Amino acid sequence: SMASKIASCGKYLTSPYIGSDGALRVVSLETAEVFRVSDDGTCTLEFSCGSSPNCVATDSEGVSYCCDFAYRCVLTTDGSGQWTEFVKEYEEKQFQGPNTLITDSQGSIYFTDSGPVGETSLQNPRGSLFLVQAQSEILVPLAYENLAYPSGLALSADESTLYVAETCANRILRFVQSPSGVFVSSIFVQLAGMFGPTALCCDHLGNVYVARFDFVSASGMGVVSAYSPMGELLQHWEVEGSQVTGLCLSADKTAIIVTEGSNNAVYSININA
Repeated sequence: SMASKIASCGKYLTSPYIGSDGALRVVSLETAEVFRVSDDGTCTLEFSCGSSPNCVATDSEGVSYCCDFAYRCVLTTDGSGQWTEFVKEYEEKQFQGPNTLITDSQGSIYFTDSGPVGETSLQNPRGSLFLVQAQSEILVPLAYENLAYPSGLALSADESTLYVAETCANRILRFVQSPSGVFVSSIFVQLAGMFGPTALCCDHLGNVYVARFDFVSASGMGVVSAYSPMGELLQHWEVEGSQVTGLCLSADKTAIIVTEGSNNAVYSININA
């Protein structure tokens, strides 16, 4: 089945997210802008951030974070409009370019460090996954300089499982804590076809939705696939345009919101059927 188009704006859209006010926003990477998308599909420019923002995320306190490829750091703002450096290096080595960031209910922050496309790859798997622990604010590498373009992130609804898209290896990794505070990882799903997964999100049932990106696909279509918590393929949806860049759960949790870069479009997939 097909994803339905709900809006179009910006230049190379990515990173759909629901703000603390419940409104949908999308990031226009090439213009470094964030648009609010209303229910009728109207896009309103809200603010600019960074220089080459690949992801914007908001935590439960309303603090926003921005992963920026050009500045090679994570920026943060308290809503004043001023963006400041949140974290830019690990052990005095600057990041390659943070890709995606998510927060959990406790205030911990997870982010991937991939650099721009080509910076980390199958031939040069030097991407990383980091955790900023809530209480201590200590930066902990969960996978250090060993991933082939790590990108999208999603936590299961109970926050026990962290899923990571490793784009250039065309697979999804799964990180769990055992015992608490000690992360162990394995391959959750090895994909086939398309270039690789770029974005992930989870629903309340634990299903994992995967944005399947391609530079140019044979059909001209992009794909979003759903997997059960056991890694079984449940369903595919087609997206007009192969450069599927972002996913998030809608505010009412009945749909998956999708961004696609080549058409600068926002799509919706109904999952409540």
